[in-house]
Amino acid sequence: MSLTLGWKNCIQSHPSHASTEGSQKNVWAFIAGVMFDGCCATLFLLMFGFYVGVRLDSSRTMWTVNLLVSLFLPYLLYARRQESCEVCEKVLRDVMDNMAMSDRSDANKIDEALREHCGGVKGKENKFCFYIGALPESATSIMSDVVKPLSWSMPVEKVCEKLRTMDSQICELKFDKSIDWETVDLKKLRVKELKKILENWGEECKGCTEKSEYVTRIVEVKPKYIKNEFMAGALPRRITKETQRLIADPVPGISAVPDDNNARYFHVIIAGPEGSPFAGGVFKLELFLPEEYPMAAPKVRFMTKIYHPNIDKLGRICLDILKDKWSPALQIRTVLLSIQALLSAPNPDDPLATDVAEQWKSNESDAIRIAQEWTRIHANGQRMTLQWFVVALILYLEIAVVLLLLLPWIRPSLWSKFFKSRIVKTFEKHANVYFISVLCILLLLFADAIREVRKYANEVAIEASIRHTADSENVVHMRLFRAQRNLYISGFALLLFLVIKRLAALLSRGALLEAAAEAAMKQAESASKTAKSYMYGDNEREKELERQVEELGKELKSAQVDKDAMKEQSEGLQREYDRVCGLLEQAEKASGDKKED
Repeated sequence: MSLTLGWKNCIQSHPSHASTEGSQKNVWAFIAGVMFDGCCATLFLLMFGFYVGVRLDSSRTMWTVNLLVSLFLPYLLYARRQESCEVCEKVLRDVMDNMAMSDRSDANKIDEALREHCGGVKGKENKFCFYIGALPESATSIMSDVVKPLSWSMPVEKVCEKLRTMDSQICELKFDKSIDWETVDLKKLRVKELKKILENWGEECKGCTEKSEYVTRIVEVKPKYIKNEFMAGALPRRITKETQRLIADPVPGISAVPDDNNARYFHVIIAGPEGSPFAGGVFKLELFLPEEYPMAAPKVRFMTKIYHPNIDKLGRICLDILKDKWSPALQIRTVLLSIQALLSAPNPDDPLATDVAEQWKSNESDAIRIAQEWTRIHANGQRMTLQWFVVALILYLEIAVVLLLLLPWIRPSLWSKFFKSRIVKTFEKHANVYFISVLCILLLLFADAIREVRKYANEVAIEASIRHTADSENVVHMRLFRAQRNLYISGFALLLFLVIKRLAALLSRGALLEAAAEAAMKQAESASKTAKSYMYGDNEREKELERQVEELGKELKSAQVDKDAMKEQSEGLQREYDRVCGLLEQAEKASGDKKED
């Protein structure tokens, strides 16, 4: 009981360090929500970009819109997710984290735990409890809409989103910004801010009207709510020495580093001892030294889930030196060594997790198997085996290659040069062999993943019917989850491999067609030039012939003139000849007459 109360005090004093298995689930829920929203929004906006590109008859516009979407969509989704119901999430998470695993599926127990938690909170958390009806003075109640989804294992974020639709005031509650009490000057704050501080603490300042009165009231009640290293004075010399020794001479297999903001808080990592069911695991713990240390024992808790009879679901440890056997002579090093020894030798006769202890006693080999499985799942730094890590790496490379092949700014001529390069020519000699080999490997991995999914899907029902325990069911569900993850990885890797093959073939064919088109264009241009040259030569010949015809016409006209002149001259000669002949004939007649006479 004392250990439980100590942990509650430790967590309340240091909320930033309180992390449980529920928060891990919430992180996965957050990631899953972002991925789902991202897929839906990306699909919608890519279709919108395609529509815009078609309407504008511009593929470049379409690709530009899609690129802008891919660049700004993650930021928009992240900004959307940041608008969370932080007060709602904190209250519900605190309630669920402090409940046993077996009680989290019981709506009545969740209702009781929530009402009990709301009875001791103040400020914004108290307002949230009032809104949902968890307080006696609440006017209305929506508790059933809160506890039922939680009993169905719905993530806290989704429950709060559902409550937002019912009452917007719930998500309007926001925590105020933290105040650095070491350097803050209360006199420089506004009266409204001073009232906020008192309101969050659940304190009142009756009759206060001036700022100085509010400041005086805050200074009076501050020690009740603010307990940090700066108010507690200098760090004790013993803690300083132990910290220096832990850093200078660490315990083998153990790392303990003090927090930057709180020297009493340590981040601890313990490697699973060899030969134990926890071998190969890396377990994270938190260790807090209370103000009474060394007169009081440190508060230690496992942050990593572990299947151990002496460690419960909340990470609390059943160790005598942390309870009644504590002595001021013991040190932090001693506590860490004792925890390491507890991992090597679990003690089911002094349990903290009774169900695990019973399993350990009734069937130790099965309990060890479950412990090893939990270690592999929760305490393994490398979440994937080498085989699936390589497949995931191939998938990421394929995504990068597909994006590169789909870039619209790379001209086909560049792809043509790339496909004609020496490297590609060398690869093409055995490309078919490489393709078939990789395809066969991916098909085998895909078939193996399908086999594992079917195996663990059947094992879920079998394990639940045999053991009826949440631990065994959790392990089997985790196996099924990993098998499904491997199925998605191998399936998408196979799909993208075939897509890349087809894209490469299309780009190569497109590059060849463009090269052939360019050659045909050059040939057509050459023929056009030749035809033009021939056409230009015919025109010159025609002009030359016309010139010759014109000259011949002139010569013909000149000859015609000469002909006419010669004709006239001939006619003149003929007339003259006729005249002379007439005269001659007359003369002959005259001479004949004379002879007769």
